[in-house]
Amino acid sequence: MTAANDDNMFSLSDVHPGFSGKLILECKGPLISGLSSLRAKLANKRFAVFDHVTEFDYDGVLTSVECVRGFDDRAAAERFIVDRVSEFTTERLEDPRWKQAPVQPREVNVLPATGNLMPGRYPKQSGFAAFRASEYETAYLRLYIVENNGTGDLTEQILSFDGIQDDIVRYLMHRE
Repeated sequence: MTAANDDNMFSLSDVHPGFSGKLILECKGPLISGLSSLRAKLANKRFAVFDHVTEFDYDGVLTSVECVRGFDDRAAAERFIVDRVSEFTTERLEDPRWKQAPVQPREVNVLPATGNLMPGRYPKQSGFAAFRASEYETAYLRLYIVENNGTGDLTEQILSFDGIQDDIVRYLMHRE
């Protein structure tokens, strides 16, 4: 990258110390705004639920975080998980190509091809749905409950997990 190009970039660690990498300057405002919005949404909540969607097709993989919600009690968080799995299932099954797949859930830090564990800090999976449209098209929804660990900041707890930085950054930049 040339020096001229660096002038149009910012370090993600300027926004959050746990982030790494760079983005174009136009992304900084939306990222800061999204992070502030998430902090406000999760303030004083005891539990947070976030999803992680993984879609495989013949030319690659797409991952995303599509929702993060805060809850005052575990029962409400668990009900949301059931509702989110149902909503995701309904959305997928509206397209007749998709069928529910009889795939066993696996933790996000388990590599699908080998079953090897990736090192790092990962959340415990609390909900799961799998779908298959063809041998080369699959989609997985994983949901995670995060309980406030006493720090009072569920946002920091979510941001500290490994393997989801890019997806969280995209989620935060596209928040209303």
